[in-house]
Amino acid sequence: MVCALAEIRLILFVCILDEPVRVAQGVLVWQPIWPVYRSRLLAPSLLRLLGDTVTAYLLLTFIALAIGGWLSWQLSGLVGLAIFHAAFALLLGPLFYPWDVLEPVLFMAFVSLVAGTRSPWWFVALFAVTIFNRQPALFMAAWMVTDPLCRWKLGARLTESCLVPAWCA
Repeated sequence: MVCALAEIRLILFVCILDEPVRVAQGVLVWQPIWPVYRSRLLAPSLLRLLGDTVTAYLLLTFIALAIGGWLSWQLSGLVGLAIFHAAFALLLGPLFYPWDVLEPVLFMAFVSLVAGTRSPWWFVALFAVTIFNRQPALFMAAWMVTDPLCRWKLGARLTESCLVPAWCA
């Protein structure tokens, strides 16, 4: 939580705050400033749910950073938390759109599912949400196809996942 608050302070210092809110509003009325943004509906919808203001944008960012930090902490402790927030701070630019903060969180949720060796239905549920944010969903779909193929092809040489060969365990 403290790291998320520090990141919000950094956003207030570095970012142009009204432009991302305006762009997110344009996505929901099918008038995005760039055609690539058409498929990114998750963050603008959450932003509208929270109020479509700069305060709502900052609240959404804080919630996403807190969840992403918690997932990073669960995966690898203090080092994971430090890497997550340091990467966020280093990649922060003047135009930081609402979907930019959700992508790392959705990816961290995906990595948590992979590390926890969850059933495929967890991945399907996460994919169903993530498809409205575009890029992270493509990685998840690719993993959902390649993991069973790797398990089938490599058979007993695997331990828990296609990403961890037996000789690494």
